[in-house]
Amino acid sequence: MRTALTLIIALSILALVPSSTNAAWNDDQEHESRVLSDRWNVWLGGFVPNFKTTVAYGSRGLLGSVIRLEDQLGLEEDIQTGKIGAFYRFSNKRAILFDYTRLNRDATNTLGTEITIGEGEDEVTYTAGVIVDSMLDNDIFTVTYRHSFINNGKTEAGFTAGLSAFLFDLKVAGTGEVSDGVNTETRYAEAGDSLMIPVPAFGMYINHAFSKKWILRMSAGFLNLDIGDIEGRYLTTSVTVDYIITKHFGLGGGFTRQDVNVSNTGDDNPYLIEYRVGGPTLYFSLVF
Repeated sequence: MRTALTLIIALSILALVPSSTNAAWNDDQEHESRVLSDRWNVWLGGFVPNFKTTVAYGSRGLLGSVIRLEDQLGLEEDIQTGKIGAFYRFSNKRAILFDYTRLNRDATNTLGTEITIGEGEDEVTYTAGVIVDSMLDNDIFTVTYRHSFINNGKTEAGFTAGLSAFLFDLKVAGTGEVSDGVNTETRYAEAGDSLMIPVPAFGMYINHAFSKKWILRMSAGFLNLDIGDIEGRYLTTSVTVDYIITKHFGLGGGFTRQDVNVSNTGDDNPYLIEYRVGGPTLYFSLVF
C-alpha cells in the first residue's frame, strides 16, 4: 500500500509540472515527429500474478465462514496467464482503453480448519481433515476513459475514469455436513457461488517518451465507497516500459497490481471479497 501511495503522489507531482514544449495537437504532423501519437494500440502478453484472496458467501443476510483460499483451500499463490488489451485515441485529449485478464485456479487440499459455505437451506460445512476439491474462475474486464491536459508528443498526462468488472465463480466439493435448516446429513456435496462485482475508479496517468523507442507509462486508480450496506475500497497501479522496435511493433514489460475489498451485508446473498492480484507482465504491441 505504501508503494502504491508513493506512485500516486509521484504521478500528481509529475502531472502538474508544466511542459516547455506543450504543443497543440496537429493531425497533419508526421508520426515520426510525435512519439506518443498512436491512434490504435493492441497488446497481447503474459502475466505472472501473485494472489491473496479471502471470501465469504451467505444467504438471508448471514455470511458463512471467512475463507482464505490460498491458505485453507490450497489454491495456487502464483500462476502464469495471459493479458489482452486495446487502446484508441480520439484526439490529443481523449482516449479509451480496454483490458481483459482470465485468472483461473483449482486445487485439492486437506482442510486444516472447518469451513462453512452458505447459511440455512444452502449451508454446507466441511470439517477439518476432509479432502476437498476447489475451483475459482476469475475474469477481469476493464474499460478506462482517459482525458489528457498535457500532450506534446513526448509527454502526456491527465486523469482517468474507469469501470472494472470482477467475475468470481467459486466451487468447493467434498464430504460435508449438509443442512436444510432443520436436519443435517453427511454426504458428498458441492457448494459455492458466483458473483459479478462492478468497481468504478478514478485516477491519473503519465506517459513519457525518453526517445522515439523508449516510453515509460505510469498510472494509478482508486475508489473508497461506503453506501448503505455496501462498503468498498479499490486501488490499481501500473508501471510499464515500452520499446518500439519498428513503426508498428513493440515490446513492453512492467508490473501491475489490483486490490479489491468489497462487502455487502444487507442483501439476500451477502458476500465479502478481499482480493489482491499483482505481478510482472511482458507483452507484444501493435501500434497504428
